[in-house]
Amino acid sequence: MSLTPTEEDYGLNNTNANNNAFVANNTPNNNTIRTVNNSNSNNNGHPTRISKCWSKTKSEARLLRVLLIVLILANLPKNIGNYALYPFTIFSTWIHESCHGIAALLVGGKVQWLKIYANTSGLTMTIINPTKFNGSFVSSAGYCGTAITGGILLLFRKIPWASRCLMVLLGTIMIVSVIVYVRNVFGMVSVSILSGIFFLGSYFLNNFWIMEVLAFVAAATCLNSIMYISYLFGQSQGSVGGELRSTDAYAMQLYTGVSRYFWATLWMLLSLFMVTVGIFCGFQGTRNSGGEEKNTDTDTDRDDTISDKDDGAKTNGNTSIISTSTDTAPFTTTVEIV
Repeated sequence: MSLTPTEEDYGLNNTNANNNAFVANNTPNNNTIRTVNNSNSNNNGHPTRISKCWSKTKSEARLLRVLLIVLILANLPKNIGNYALYPFTIFSTWIHESCHGIAALLVGGKVQWLKIYANTSGLTMTIINPTKFNGSFVSSAGYCGTAITGGILLLFRKIPWASRCLMVLLGTIMIVSVIVYVRNVFGMVSVSILSGIFFLGSYFLNNFWIMEVLAFVAAATCLNSIMYISYLFGQSQGSVGGELRSTDAYAMQLYTGVSRYFWATLWMLLSLFMVTVGIFCGFQGTRNSGGEEKNTDTDTDRDDTISDKDDGAKTNGNTSIISTSTDTAPFTTTVEIV
């Protein structure tokens, strides 16, 4: 039995026909597909960019709440929120200090050692050729590298197998860094424990929770420079390993002559940019945690397509020594010429 279009299907009896157009098609399988164009769609029936962005923002409500909670906790007075964020802050410190070391290696230098302290501060001793470019590159690598790393993790947070592989990869790199570079007891123990948690999580957590954990880790890492706004703009030195050392922003001021407030603002904007990229450009998985097929985002707004079957309707939608350091939020750099 085939279906015959009626006047209602063409919107002839609908007072809102200008906003809603219904098109009925006869199919061999007795299925009728109707496309609804709402006020957020253009004349061709495709959703506008604004409606796409709004739909995407609503779909990321959980992640946005996580980002807001992380920012609020990190900036509470008397370090109250730091207790809840402590493991994530230690991880961010490790990423930050590792990025200093990687930057030193990229300019032909060497990494002497890396230390992470119980107050979440960190220190990386590197040997590089004493030029302004090298010093600036190594000093800025901490915040820049952490923001970029967090953004990359956000991109893959919705793909179960990728999230699992990233957890294993991070755990492996952490163990290697402990063996090769970390040279204080707390740093070795804390990084090893985090590495073990990553390995265990990648093995025991189901797809849903592995993606949730990676999203939270990525958010805390990406927002590293924003999490400690008061420190970046309020101090030029901080205590690292019991010694006062210049912050990375102040070190950049010494190297470039540009105010540390400029560099602090630039790093914050980079963090926000990477969060935005991670939210709106993130890759989509093909299956959900239960193993069922999962819809992916395309240029067509699937929330605006309704398929009517025989059994009902269904809606689809988804050579100088540079010492770089950190202090609770502070990441600092000092230089000694040898």
